[in-house]
Amino acid sequence: MPANQIAAFVLYLIVLLALLYYAVIYLCQKRFTSYHEAAVGQTWESLPPRLQALLTGMQRNMGAGMLAVSVSGFFLLAFPFRHGERWASWALLSLLSSIGIPTLYATMYINRRTGANTPILPAAISLGSTATAFVLSLF
Repeated sequence: MPANQIAAFVLYLIVLLALLYYAVIYLCQKRFTSYHEAAVGQTWESLPPRLQALLTGMQRNMGAGMLAVSVSGFFLLAFPFRHGERWASWALLSLLSSIGIPTLYATMYINRRTGANTPILPAAISLGSTATAFVLSLF
């Protein structure tokens, strides 16, 4: 594999590993994160049980989406991308952007509306890394 393809592979891999990390967190937590608490302005324990169930379900749904994208991305990276299939980079760009853009938007929106310290920087870095990997893979 040429150097630019190796660099693209590594960047895609880092983004996919980060996405898998957040997927596991969102799937395994039994309560919301500290920035969710700041956004809501209440502790987890002060929320009614039905609201806790709703928020847990939404968080697990997001985690499941992240897991699906990361697993799909790993397969694209391991097989077609590694074997030089040019379409694989387009697929990775589409796949990672489809979760990355809404995630960045949501983190910025929640931060702006509530002042909570949402993970804007990791979301932006992931999108930037995805775009960089895509550009590198074209040459």
